[in-house]
Amino acid sequence: MSDARCVPWNICKASMLREEHPVELIASLERAGYVVDSCFLTALPRAGFNLSQFACPAAPATRLVQEGDRIDLGDRVFEVMHLPGHSPGSIALW
Repeated sequence: MSDARCVPWNICKASMLREEHPVELIASLERAGYVVDSCFLTALPRAGFNLSQFACPAAPATRLVQEGDRIDLGDRVFEVMHLPGHSPGSIALW
């Protein structure tokens, strides 16, 4: 799948399996001191869970957020932080 909106190395699926990521990405994580096993997870939600078939569909945008906005999820509140220079439109939720 080719899509200009994908993250680096055209990883269009947020996989937790090492084998589904480029060698360059794994090497960079290991150079940074991370141990990368065959799976990025240490536990699964239930017996028989098939990680390779897991998908989390994107939710439709309901509004645009700006620096300082607060997102209230009911049991927690996040503040929007703009991260210029990281990537276009990139934010962090704190």
